Amino acid sequence: MNKIRQRNKQVKFMMTEDEVKRLNENMAFAGVKNKEAYLRKMALNGHIINIDFEPLNRIAFLLANATNNINQIAKKANETNSIYKEDIEKLQAEVPMLWKQVAGAMREFRKF
Repeated sequence: MNKIRQRNKQVKFMMTEDEVKRLNENMAFAGVKNKEAYLRKMALNGHIINIDFEPLNRIAFLLANATNNINQIAKKANETNSIYKEDIEKLQAEVPMLWKQVAGAMREFRKF
């Protein structure tokens, strides 16, 4: 008796040796032994995640500014044996902006 295949379309693609190694590692990690089933599942239901790192870049920028200001205040304090109130207030104003950026980035990354 000649059965008609439900899946009658073939899809082929080439991979490098390293890509095949990663494929096998991913299958082992997922606990899957059937390569055809794994590839079909990933092709139909897999997800590609693109992450926008701009929020982290902004945090890094703000953190670098805050660190710079702390270093300048420390240098001034060492040179003059005093700390200026304006310097501390400027630094205190930057910290909430930094935390706001961190909170926004965390919200974005929780979506994944």
